[in-house]
Amino acid sequence: MTTAIRAEMLKLTTIRLPLGLLATGSVLTAAMALLTAARAGSGASMADAPLNTAAGLTGVLATSYFAMIMATVLGVTIATGEFRHATATLTYLATPHRTQVITAKAVTAFAAGLIFGLAGAAITTGIGLAVTLAKGYHVTLAAVTIARYAAGAVLGSGLLASLGTGLGSLIRS
Repeated sequence: MTTAIRAEMLKLTTIRLPLGLLATGSVLTAAMALLTAARAGSGASMADAPLNTAAGLTGVLATSYFAMIMATVLGVTIATGEFRHATATLTYLATPHRTQVITAKAVTAFAAGLIFGLAGAAITTGIGLAVTLAKGYHVTLAAVTIARYAAGAVLGSGLLASLGTGLGSLIRS
């Protein structure tokens, strides 16, 4: 099983797609966090609470969903890429048990998804705290609560990447 996981990690680290998806997810997450932080407290809608409230800072911390979406896309691509490039036959000849191959792909996608979630959580936390402090507000959320939001983004991205692998294995194109 570890050989199959190592092979999937090697496949993932020798292509540029994960870096492109990570960069895209990071840029979109940063843009959404900046827009949410800029709109906070503007009164444009009832959902735009000021950053000096727990709801306002929570709104900024919860904008890591683009990183999660890109992690899901990566998971789908890990599974469907071999069918697209007609290399699935070689993979299944090298490892005849399909469950081992799909499990290795899911574990690899989970690990890559954790990185996507970590990037998204770091970006949203950094932007949320920077804008809050730049406006002269006090941080109203406890460090434990901020860490929970970050942990949720990291774990959610990993799970969505694994789910994407399962979905890609079913769809295949």
